[in-house]
Amino acid sequence: MSFTSLCYFPVLGAAAWFNHFLSPRYRHWFLLAVSWYIYALFGIQHFLLLLFVTGISYFSGRWIAEHEKRKRFVLAGGIIIIVSVLFFMKYLDMFLSWMGTAAGIFGHELTFPERYIVLPAGISFYTFQSLSYLIDVYRGEGYERNFVRYALYLSFFPQLVAGPIEQAENLIPQLRWSEASKEDVLAGISCILSGCVRKFVIADYMAVFVDEVYGNVMGQSGVNLLFATVLFSIQIYGDFSGYTHIAAGSARLLGIQLTENFDRPYLAVGCRDFWKRWHITLTRWFTKYVYIPLGGSRRGEIKKYINIMIVFLLSGLWHGADLTFLCWGAFFGIWRITEEIVMKKTAGRTLQKKKICPGTFLKRAGTFAMVCLSWVFFRSQSVSEAAEVLRRIFTLKETAPFVLSETEIWGAAVRIGILALLPGILQTGEKGGEEPGRFCYIVTIMTFLITVCIIFLYNTGSESSFIYFRF
Repeated sequence: MSFTSLCYFPVLGAAAWFNHFLSPRYRHWFLLAVSWYIYALFGIQHFLLLLFVTGISYFSGRWIAEHEKRKRFVLAGGIIIIVSVLFFMKYLDMFLSWMGTAAGIFGHELTFPERYIVLPAGISFYTFQSLSYLIDVYRGEGYERNFVRYALYLSFFPQLVAGPIEQAENLIPQLRWSEASKEDVLAGISCILSGCVRKFVIADYMAVFVDEVYGNVMGQSGVNLLFATVLFSIQIYGDFSGYTHIAAGSARLLGIQLTENFDRPYLAVGCRDFWKRWHITLTRWFTKYVYIPLGGSRRGEIKKYINIMIVFLLSGLWHGADLTFLCWGAFFGIWRITEEIVMKKTAGRTLQKKKICPGTFLKRAGTFAMVCLSWVFFRSQSVSEAAEVLRRIFTLKETAPFVLSETEIWGAAVRIGILALLPGILQTGEKGGEEPGRFCYIVTIMTFLITVCIIFLYNTGSESSFIYFRF
């Protein structure tokens, strides 16, 4: 059951109401039942796979926490099994394709039978949570002996399919005692409405033009592709942050506060600052469980640059099993390494040392332009298509009718303005649910009603899934 389904919000409301009046002793049982039911609607095979990963990670973690012997062996075994599940379901086809291509280069024909496997919803997210749990338990952190609470940590329905990627030490303690206050309810509704505006009013509107242009790259001018790329940057931010806000608001209605996942990323100054603001929980995961264990910045400059590139390449592959995502990760890796070299050459002065200065706007604009270029790889169907898009953008030789009318340009501009002002209007911040603050309850409810009207009046009417659902 997706957030775009009309059934989701009545189910959420009923679950929040019932959870509120249920004894705290049984709330985690109830929430687990609801979470498993919602996930099972995606397919019973996917649900069984979730149960398998839950069982492997729980019992591996329990052995690690309660036995001194063979802890490292059990940790390695649990990691290998979980990573193998992710590899088989998401990356095996890509690996076999690469093998076939490599064999062709050497004059051999290598073919494999076609596999008809649908990628399980949220597999990249819940496998990463299970991996972080095992590693944390090995380090003496975050152990949960109660199976129901651990299973709920891994399958909590608001964030199961597309994050945020929660740490056990943040989410599990809240599952022991979750009760929504009046402020939680108001903040939760505010956050859900903010997410709906981002997704249905802003992201889906941009998607119409982006899909039209990127669906026929060879027939488009560089100007059209440039505008479509900028609009895609707005689309993916509205889409993903919209999901995150709906997830955070849903959890808040149940008395649980999820981790902040966005912090106005398009105001970033430089690559490092951008990844401190965009998909924050994924950045923290790779930093804690990949970059630092590899040595981080402690083993010399060359090793640090290699570690940075490894992290960004893995981040690209995490998003999708395709060369375009690998190039997307490499783009950020090269940018980040270049930024490190420049910072070192300028005696350690960071690109964002001063928050307010005459050049801040230009630095933010430059960062946004670089991020937009990276989205070309993210949105394109192949590396060759991405190369063609970039060629047409930078040469501007090809001509074609402009895809947007004057009315549509104004519509896009208004929606970008709404996206910029939305945190202040609904008082959600980027944290996905702060208390109403200076708004009194009457004004807050009126704001909610106006927002609902905007969602119904200005949504595109087309039902499209969230972009990050396929990861």
